[in-house]
Amino acid sequence: MRALRYGLLVAVIAAGVALAQTTVRGPIVFSSLFAVLSNGQVSLGLTAGHIEIPGSNPSLGSNCGAGATPAGNDVVGRVTLGTSPGSYCTVTFVTGWTQPPVCSVWNETSGARQVWPQPSTTALAILPQSGSLTAADTLAYRCASYR
Repeated sequence: MRALRYGLLVAVIAAGVALAQTTVRGPIVFSSLFAVLSNGQVSLGLTAGHIEIPGSNPSLGSNCGAGATPAGNDVVGRVTLGTSPGSYCTVTFVTGWTQPPVCSVWNETSGARQVWPQPSTTALAILPQSGSLTAADTLAYRCASYR
């Protein structure tokens, strides 16, 4: 690994977008990266080329079905629906966003059962294309915002 000699690089990457950076001259090889935004709400780990965003699990509404389980954080995660889910599933963010985030959602269990996002600053509603959600389906989401 080569040491950084020509300056300091500060990069925070969320959803594939560089939020802050400085110019660096010369080769840089990262084996790991850790960054914290000034508000302390976001930190990243880059290990073996993978971006990992730590954070607490969001809470789920009862409309996600009895026994529904969250995994992830406000930026990226999965929801495994419980029994008898409703016509949408509410994922309540741990920390509210300044602006409503731009979110993508998809059904990892069945591509035939498409879902759509309806985000606000405090929560993400995941709606089926038609009818109700299906018990035990795993729904994935990714959200990012701007200022």
